[in-house]
Amino acid sequence: MAGRCDLMVHHGGHGSVMTGLQAGTPAVIVPIITERESNARRLVALGAGEMVMPVTRADGEKTIDAVEFGAAVNRVLKDEAYRHSAKRVSESMRQYAGAKGAADQVEQFAVASAGGPLLQLDRKVRIAGERSTSLPQAKQNLS
Repeated sequence: MAGRCDLMVHHGGHGSVMTGLQAGTPAVIVPIITERESNARRLVALGAGEMVMPVTRADGEKTIDAVEFGAAVNRVLKDEAYRHSAKRVSESMRQYAGAKGAADQVEQFAVASAGGPLLQLDRKVRIAGERSTSLPQAKQNLS
């Protein structure tokens, strides 16, 4: 769905940020914890979105200024530079071949470190959200 959107509005979690960048979709982020603020600052530095910082009220609730939020949304939607930056980052990310590319590099490193081919190809591996499978099958599933 991220690829069909003109804008993503989210909390700045790693998965949300990476989904938007992979799709080339700019974002307005409202981070509520430090890690998400760091993700938002990086997205802003890349030119792929804006951040609206919440403030903590006296009762402990976090809130944002609606006018500031609306202005950020309008800027990102109207200024094509945000979309161009998000697309540029997306294209850069594609050169690394995703999860399958990472798995191939880990396997190459393991083979090089062991000084020869790995002999445990019949062992079962577990990929998040999937049932146990053999290493060759897991690699095929990633492609």
